[in-house]
Amino acid sequence: MLKTGKFLMISIVWALCACLVGSIPPTHAASEVSPLREVSVSFSYHPLQVYGGRLTNSKAALVLLYKLFARFPSEPNLLKEPLSFVNDVIGGKFHQKDGFVWTDYGYAYGTCGAASLLNQLARTALFRGSDGRMRPLFLVLKYTRERNPTYGTFGAADYVWRLNPDYRGPVPRIAIRFHETKAGGGVVTMSMRYQGVFPG
Repeated sequence: MLKTGKFLMISIVWALCACLVGSIPPTHAASEVSPLREVSVSFSYHPLQVYGGRLTNSKAALVLLYKLFARFPSEPNLLKEPLSFVNDVIGGKFHQKDGFVWTDYGYAYGTCGAASLLNQLARTALFRGSDGRMRPLFLVLKYTRERNPTYGTFGAADYVWRLNPDYRGPVPRIAIRFHETKAGGGVVTMSMRYQGVFPG
């Protein structure tokens, strides 16, 4: 169950068919399969950088990101095309029914946190192919740089990405944790487990 209170935990399992994301070639024995790799990325919202409504909008965007991932098992064709944060996650428009609110800077400000965290993960998660080359698990196709000290070099808006078609491992498992601190700040973390190395 998804909870959006002081502590937000989103567990996402991509239950996809092997024909879509590929599988470990049957010619490799089970003993040759490498253990899963886990990567984790995060950033902190400093209390002095948290304006009214910012954390609310960030969490609302993370919930919608979860909902998109949850559609993959029943709508596998989604992974065959690029995915847009604005269109596929947000739905093209920020709706109050999704939890977005007005802030000191305007309506729905703060939603770039979810796109920026996804961008950081995409730049971090790598796997080694059977040819020994390192490849990104996610391909970043397009994004607009969001200059914000919280997100650092990974700040992103209008983000477009997809799963690397060269990845032939088990389904990645993703979790997102959002914790609001007593001081008024917050820490958000995204972690993912996937196969990091493929036998040659």
